[in-house]
Amino acid sequence: ISYQTIQDDRFKNCILAAQKKDPLFPQADENAHPVFPQRVGKQVTDLEQHDKHSNKTYLNNQNGLWRSNYTTNDKRIVITSSPVEALSYHESKGSSGTRYIAMTDNMSEQQKALLKTEITKVPEIEVATSKEKDTELIKSLLGVKENEKESVQTALQKSISEALKDKPTTAVFLERMTAANIKVQPNLATTGRMSGISFEHEEMKFKGSQLGREYSWAGLQKKGLNYESNRDYDVLKRA
Repeated sequence: ISYQTIQDDRFKNCILAAQKKDPLFPQADENAHPVFPQRVGKQVTDLEQHDKHSNKTYLNNQNGLWRSNYTTNDKRIVITSSPVEALSYHESKGSSGTRYIAMTDNMSEQQKALLKTEITKVPEIEVATSKEKDTELIKSLLGVKENEKESVQTALQKSISEALKDKPTTAVFLERMTAANIKVQPNLATTGRMSGISFEHEEMKFKGSQLGREYSWAGLQKKGLNYESNRDYDVLKRA
């Protein structure tokens, strides 16, 4: 792994180095707070796992998983068997919109739940682990994700349609979305032109067109959204 990869902003504070010791890869809990198990003398504890292939050690707290840093523009998550595999993947195939998460041996139920939450946050998932049991677990979680995804899509469609029944202004529509715990992200150019819209609910994000043609920006207006570019530019910009 090159120095440039290790120093990449994607992995800042995700790797701990100590003199005369292997680097450590701290995990984080569901709130992205770091989890730091303690060493017992010079002995590697059962809270740490040693990757025989890379000869590196990473902390294994049953409440967290190792994750790279995230950005709001990430469109993809790559799941690997270890942090070193994630670094290697990033060095050879990585892109600016890719985040990483590493599994552990003997995943706890809390770790499985955390992994399941993580894979709902981005539209594209790649499984880059060579371990069959990891692949099977991810397939199982993805099956659950697909069911939940369909449920959230249905809830969004229902809430959006209900909010448009009386042909509201853009401001009123956005207020109704907020009241329904739905985040709206307009794709708004500085010229004031709207080129699209996205909705997020239960930590799942969808383009309007992914919900169906009638939920695209043009479709919303046909369904009754009262939109005027001059009047609504600032409203959409604040969304």
